[in-house]
Amino acid sequence: MNISSHSMNKYDIITTEDLNIIDIIINCTVINIVAIFGVVGNVLNVVILSYQGLGDSTNVILFSLSLVDLLYVAALPVRRISCLVSRFDPFLAMEVDAYVNMCLAVPLRLISLISSAHIVMISAERNVAVYLPLLVTRIFTVRNTVLYLLFLYIFWLVLSVPLFNMFAVTSTLDPTTNTTLTTLTFSDFFLFNTDALVFYNLFVVTNIRGPISLIFIFLSSIATGAKLHQATKKRLKLTSSAQKPKFDIKAVKMLLMVCLVYLGISVPGFIPILMYYVDQTFYLFEGRTTLIYVASEYMIDFLLIVNSSVNFLIYVTMSRKFSRTYSFLIEKWLSSRLSTVKN
Repeated sequence: MNISSHSMNKYDIITTEDLNIIDIIINCTVINIVAIFGVVGNVLNVVILSYQGLGDSTNVILFSLSLVDLLYVAALPVRRISCLVSRFDPFLAMEVDAYVNMCLAVPLRLISLISSAHIVMISAERNVAVYLPLLVTRIFTVRNTVLYLLFLYIFWLVLSVPLFNMFAVTSTLDPTTNTTLTTLTFSDFFLFNTDALVFYNLFVVTNIRGPISLIFIFLSSIATGAKLHQATKKRLKLTSSAQKPKFDIKAVKMLLMVCLVYLGISVPGFIPILMYYVDQTFYLFEGRTTLIYVASEYMIDFLLIVNSSVNFLIYVTMSRKFSRTYSFLIEKWLSSRLSTVKN
């Protein structure tokens, strides 16, 4: 994509060399390391949740979330592979970057939007569980949960359709090197409808995923946390099992942690978008993407891949059932390997 490196934009506080260093650190190194952990973690999530069975709404949501996160952590390094290619062939890297981003930029964002929607659903389901425990099994049956998830997938797919034709690839001859340069640019469709698409992207799609979702998750987490604190205090005082809370406190704690981690990671990532709300030259200046915005996009990618990779640690450390299943499957696999070696 065209990047502003020569203008007098007030946001040009980093140089092209600075951006290259950030690119190497994040896209060549950190993202690939996190992606390896994320792929392994999410595959284990899928295996363990499948073994436990999808007989309750929580497992159905977490199973779907793990599949979506697995897609994200597997695809993001592909989108940023031009960083590695540039170490060997800068011109080929430009071409790879252009075509890969044209194909993956919007689909990856769609995957991220769907992943975020799962967290909204988790926070809603937990609120119903702690405040209306007698109704949760009716509202969040397995069938209903699958339908809710299907709605989330369709909802975000439909909202993302106008953005799928944002980018195009152009080739120009560089007279200094007599080399054809392939770059990612905005498509004619986007340029013709810039005002409408920018407004739609910023004030519809981004608002739903950003402020609206974050505020909902934040308020839901406070409400769930308050009820959880109250239930924990009661449990310490009560001796009669009939008077104990009618919801699984440990499960609520685990899912509350999933929501809080998401908030902690997502809020910093929303700062560049907030800057764009205030001043659009933070993103585009003289028809080119600013260096600081590109750097912030790299950082957002890092935060998102961390968020898509960290849930395995939460599950295995906060859910005794999950950790026991994990240990059992590992022991079973090791036993089968040892038996194979002996034979």
